[in-house]
Amino acid sequence: MVFLPSDIIGEIFLYLEKEYSANPTQLHRVIYSYTWINRNWCQNTIPYLWRKPFYSRRPSNNNNNKLRNSNKKIIETLLMSMNEKERKELSMAGFNLPRRGRSGSIFDYASFIKELDYFEMFNSIIDWILENHLHITNENIRQEYFYQRNIRNIKNDFDGNNIDRLIHLIMNMFKNHNTQINYLKLIPYNINHYIRDDNCYLLFVDQNYFKCLVENLKYLEVDTDFCDYSFLISLSKICNNLKYLHSFRDNVRITKMTQYYIKSQATILNSLISSQQNLESLKLSGYTWYSTLMDQSILTQINSLKILEFNEIDFKSQQQQQKIDCTLDTINLCTNLELLIISWCWGLGEGGCGGNYRNIQNFVNNSQFPKLSKVTIKGLCPTALRKWAETYNY
Repeated sequence: MVFLPSDIIGEIFLYLEKEYSANPTQLHRVIYSYTWINRNWCQNTIPYLWRKPFYSRRPSNNNNNKLRNSNKKIIETLLMSMNEKERKELSMAGFNLPRRGRSGSIFDYASFIKELDYFEMFNSIIDWILENHLHITNENIRQEYFYQRNIRNIKNDFDGNNIDRLIHLIMNMFKNHNTQINYLKLIPYNINHYIRDDNCYLLFVDQNYFKCLVENLKYLEVDTDFCDYSFLISLSKICNNLKYLHSFRDNVRITKMTQYYIKSQATILNSLISSQQNLESLKLSGYTWYSTLMDQSILTQINSLKILEFNEIDFKSQQQQQKIDCTLDTINLCTNLELLIISWCWGLGEGGCGGNYRNIQNFVNNSQFPKLSKVTIKGLCPTALRKWAETYNY
């Protein structure tokens, strides 16, 4: 059999990623099948699969009431890879651990992890506990547990502290195996799918114990509504080399926003954005714009930003701050932009919902983006701005 170099196998994996971009489960199945070709393929396939071990596998239509096919096997493999001290601690806590061979694990699985969806990992841990420790295989019962957030109603000798213990030990395993995470996703999903805990992220920065896991972070997706304030401020001090930042807030969940709340969210964003050295892509979703802080944060990245995206942003509040320079003026300074997206935002400019005509016209007349190749405008945006965008999309 012909021996293929690792870089050629990597190109094959990249091609398959494009082919199965809409079906990650099928992609993993196809690539996993290559582990059986020979030793060379196995040595390339396993690190690839473990680069991003946790991803959503919940089917869109689950009518059979069986427990979803999550990443329980990933958790099981990590547990088998733990050292004897860690396994003993879990056994004493009442966990039924999977058996492992005499020689232990063949691969150093934890060291391969580069992309971590924290809530998917958290969810997979819960699924493993429900099925392997509590023997729950019915999806409806699982949903009831997540709503109750109390596993002690199901089994008296097990409590939520043990879930925290298992998460901490897995994180400690990542630390001991020199896991270097460059992509971190901290966005919880539907409430009936996940337990949400405002403080569950603190492990990454608490007493700086796990900061080595994220200090080389390049990509961050974060829901600021479900993060402890101190966590986000600490994270901005640890991670200063982000290339991509997607900060998200679901404005549907917040029915009453005080000026204090708006300023608090802006302070968090300002800290995250301004602390970066060369941020290339910034995506903000669901915020009410606090011009004093948020425009200021973008100004710190005007030389490096290539992609700028605003989704469902309320710019109207800047009218009340009597700011002469509006957000459009700030965008105008980002001369290295290659992609600009403004979707379903309102209050651009200093005037009403559609924005001030003079301000928008000044932006259109004075804008100079030599590298800009695409502009997407959707929703409640002024006609002048929409027509300007069309000139970039031919």
